[in-house]
Order: sequence, then structure tokens, then C-alpha cells
Amino acid sequence: ELGTLGGYTSNAVDINAAGEIVGYAALPDGALHAFLYNGQQMLDLGTLSDGKVQGNSFASAINNFGQVVGTVDIPYTPSKAFIYEPQGSMRELGGAVRQLTGWDYLAAAWDINDMGEIVGLGYKGGVPHTFLLQPLMSFYSRKHEFEADRYAAKNASADDLVRALVKLYNDNASTLT
Repeated sequence: ELGTLGGYTSNAVDINAAGEIVGYAALPDGALHAFLYNGQQMLDLGTLSDGKVQGNSFASAINNFGQVVGTVDIPYTPSKAFIYEPQGSMRELGGAVRQLTGWDYLAAAWDINDMGEIVGLGYKGGVPHTFLLQPLMSFYSRKHEFEADRYAAKNASADDLVRALVKLYNDNASTLT
């Protein structure tokens, strides 16, 4: 049993390779907050507010670096996608994204992988769309990876490339989870 945050219930929704579990749990006053369970205790991840009213928060996923994503529902306002960083605090995902891309808002974050890529639901022009957020480093890393692949395919033999990839895999497979 994971326990609660002092309220009547808790719901686990995701687990990472380290056994860290996220979900949401009731507080004594009935509000719901996202939590992170580390195997010993349940940590209240908090929530966001509109400056007047606190929202209910719901964690939906955790990656192997302990980054948690989810949704905050605040009465009478659109829901907000959030990210929680280890040793950090919860913050809304949508601010900079809205300014740079024209999204109305990011309503829910559903999953996050170990590259920090996040998928969820947002609104653009009042219409719901799924989104994929990619950290800039991930974008540039993949761009350079593809450039390296093109260069290698053009300038090296296929057998040499296959041998190199097999060696990389064999040398590093134990670190893959």
C-alpha cells in the first residue's frame, strides 16, 4: 500500500524503472494533488493556482530521470499541463510555448520519455490538438545524429557501420533500461 496524503484515497498511474510511482491522492480537505512515491514516502507535488483558487493536480507519467508530467484543473479556467523536476517545483508547461508557437494553451501532459519529450493535449485556435514538445537539445542532438548517419552512409561501407553499431550496443546494452 502506498498510503495517501492524509485524505480518503490515492490512485497510482505510472512507474519508472527505479520503482518511483506517480499519481494523485486526496488531501484531508478533499482536494486532489499529484504525488511521487519513492518507495518509502509519498511526496505531495503541489498544484498551481490562478492567483485566487488552487487547482487539483494529477500526475500522469514519470521518466527515468524523475521528471513528472500531468494536469492541473482550476475551477472556471482551462486546465494546465505541468512538469515537475526533481528537487524543483511544479510549473506550467504552456507559457513560453504559447508565445513562440501560437497555441492557446496546453491543457494536459500525458507522457514524458527519457529524452524529455512530452506528449499531451493543447488548444490552438480553440481547436483541440495533440502535441509533442521536444527540448531544444533533443532536436539538435537528433539533427546531428541524422547528419552523421548520412555522412557515414555516403563515406563508409555498410559492413563497417553494422559492426560499429553492434559493438556500441554490446558495450552499452547493460546501461539501457
